[in-house]
Amino acid sequence: MNSSIRDLYQKILASKDTNLYNDVIKKWVIENEYKEYLTESLQQYAVAYNKDFPQNELWELYALTRVLDVLTLSFQDDNANSANKSEPKVSIEEYIAIVELLGLEVLFPSEYHAFNCEIFEAKKKSGAAEIVNCLFPAVKFGDVMIKRAGVHVALDADRYNVGNINKATMYWAHWRKNRNSADLSDGWGGNSQWRTMPRLDIENEEVFIYNPQGSINLSQPTEIVMEELRQQGLSLEEAVELTKYRQFVSCEKEDDDLSPYNFTYTAYKDR
Repeated sequence: MNSSIRDLYQKILASKDTNLYNDVIKKWVIENEYKEYLTESLQQYAVAYNKDFPQNELWELYALTRVLDVLTLSFQDDNANSANKSEPKVSIEEYIAIVELLGLEVLFPSEYHAFNCEIFEAKKKSGAAEIVNCLFPAVKFGDVMIKRAGVHVALDADRYNVGNINKATMYWAHWRKNRNSADLSDGWGGNSQWRTMPRLDIENEEVFIYNPQGSINLSQPTEIVMEELRQQGLSLEEAVELTKYRQFVSCEKEDDDLSPYNFTYTAYKDR
């Protein structure tokens, strides 16, 4: 790697080029040999995600998620949060090409699951959840979920608070057009904001691990864990919901001043 992907993020926002993919992104990725760097880094992360993975490497992976966030803005529905913000535009075909150029994989989910889907719009229905429209695919590297797919879904109103879903704050998210978003970079200066932990989840044959870097293990609710939840005014079930979905989907509590970033949760597939 010759330069941090932070540099590409700034170039994308500053570019007035109508051929953003070829003239800016593809050129930068190749010149900086970023595919080779990213492949090696993510291979190490997949093994050491909750142990001794270097902090500066985590910061770089966070910068990668920021690039993917900004490239998916044009696929999202407009609302008041869109005003006066730069919106780089690539086609869905170009977005897939960028992901593959970086050595990553795309996944168009066939069924709704919190692990690989982020809700951009929810509607009511009866029965099992159903994907109505996939705005953009999920981005993975092996067992590592880097960015979830953006979806419109139909959800059972007896299980989900559908009206609240569409306005709930999305945590571990720097920039969304259609709702409030929040991550640990908020409020920090130009350099400090990049020293942020990424939200990368893990799936293997047995489990889904949500936010594996987290130090507050909701799967083992010790008294220390429960005290932290009491201080945030959350039940264990509410904290698990927030960690899995990155937003409230059934809880009706105020959600604009929470700090779930140290929560981690492991869900076993056979339970």
